[in-house]
Amino acid sequence: MNLFSYLIVELNRIFHLKNVYVVILLIIFSPAIGFTLKEALHNQVPSQNFIMNFYTSTILVSGSLFSLLTFIEFHHINKENIRALTDNIISPLILNLVRIVAIEVIATSSVIITGLIYIPYFVMKMEYSFDAYTYFKNFFLFIPFSTLLSILASFAFYQILHRTLKKYMVFF
Repeated sequence: MNLFSYLIVELNRIFHLKNVYVVILLIIFSPAIGFTLKEALHNQVPSQNFIMNFYTSTILVSGSLFSLLTFIEFHHINKENIRALTDNIISPLILNLVRIVAIEVIATSSVIITGLIYIPYFVMKMEYSFDAYTYFKNFFLFIPFSTLLSILASFAFYQILHRTLKKYMVFF
């Protein structure tokens, strides 16, 4: 099997988990938090303030939720003692790469779905000042990359934490 077939198997496995659908739904509803935030700076244009509250809440919620999902997925593998079996079948490096790419595919797809769902709301709310180019440029500049970086950072933190605790603790 090659890397692409491993990725399809891992995506199939992850999409059968309830945790993933809960995270995706929470990310889809996360911009609603930004609509309730008060104006941070009073000198901003209302549309700019409106969009930045949306982006800020989506970045914070999606980054933290996918970091948590990354921790849950990798801890599940070590907790259930599946790692000994999978390491004999597939190289651990390839397996970790496939798992990270699968979580990043889910993160990117949920962010794209969120961006597409909120377009009609922005068009109605901002009326004549709505610009689709600015919306998509800013949306796809900030949110996907911050989510992907939070996944990679949480994976690195998990690997360091897991190996450190495994070294110093007997029963972990």
